[in-house]
Amino acid sequence: MSPFIRGIGVGLFISLLGAGLFGMAMTRKYLSRVDAAWGRQPVLVITHDIPPGHVLTAVDLTEARFPRQFLTDTWVLDADRAEVLGKAVTVAVEKDAPLLWSSFAAPSCPAP
Repeated sequence: MSPFIRGIGVGLFISLLGAGLFGMAMTRKYLSRVDAAWGRQPVLVITHDIPPGHVLTAVDLTEARFPRQFLTDTWVLDADRAEVLGKAVTVAVEKDAPLLWSSFAAPSCPAP
């Protein structure tokens, strides 16, 4: 292989490596700007399926971050963790579902 061809190959490799590193840096910068614009807020999420009547413990809850604009007042925020620990849920809650204040509400109509 001639030195000219080898030089082109090395130059192409270094150029692609530099372009990749530049792209990675710009992507990280863009994603951090997007993340800041969304204003993600920590909410409580259930770690496993919970049946009605189950009393919540720290093992049942984990934190996940959701965009603030999609949250409503019915979602339990991570700041309210102490308030829900030790309370029994009145409805079944599935794994990975956000914990809602309505999970603690009394049924609206009596069972037949």
